[in-house]
Amino acid sequence: MQEIRLQPFIAAADIDFERKIGHARDALKAGTDVVLSVRLRGPARTKPAKGLALLDRGVKKLAAVSKVLYPPKHFGGVWRVRLAPVKATK
Repeated sequence: MQEIRLQPFIAAADIDFERKIGHARDALKAGTDVVLSVRLRGPARTKPAKGLALLDRGVKKLAAVSKVLYPPKHFGGVWRVRLAPVKATK
């Protein structure tokens, strides 16, 4: 299992988001489960919906190579979602 950590304000730099999602895609293609997590710190803790929206965006980007094992959950100041690889159809 590989954890990919995202930041709530990464949306301002799409290249960083795409790079992290690329790492997750590579791990899923290799057959490894992936956990996407967003830690809310400081002022971002007042906007938990922003973390959830970022996770949803990541899940949509990885929909072709993954399925959601555990839906997004909020633990303390961290949102997490666990993805499993989808077997390729022949």
